[in-house]
Amino acid sequence: MSDSNKDEGTERAADRIEFSEFVLSIATNAVAHLQGESGGDDDRVPAAADVALASQHIDILAMLKDKTTGNLEPAEIELLDSLLYDLRMRYVEVLRNQKP
Repeated sequence: MSDSNKDEGTERAADRIEFSEFVLSIATNAVAHLQGESGGDDDRVPAAADVALASQHIDILAMLKDKTTGNLEPAEIELLDSLLYDLRMRYVEVLRNQKP
């Protein structure tokens, strides 16, 4: 293998996304949809929280957890469980605080 091929292979390996990074990116999207835009009349709930999209991201994480059962490291399981719990609690809080 030439030096240029070695460098290319090393670069590809370094650019790989880890499972935890993937899961965190989905969770970040859920949080962003739950936070929405600031500036609403009621500071408790963002003016433009999109609970439907937040719910979709939470459901994706739950599906990933189900589909990867038996294939994850303990730290990855803990991360998924923690994210799902926190996101679900935030989701419920946003729903409770929305104006009717």
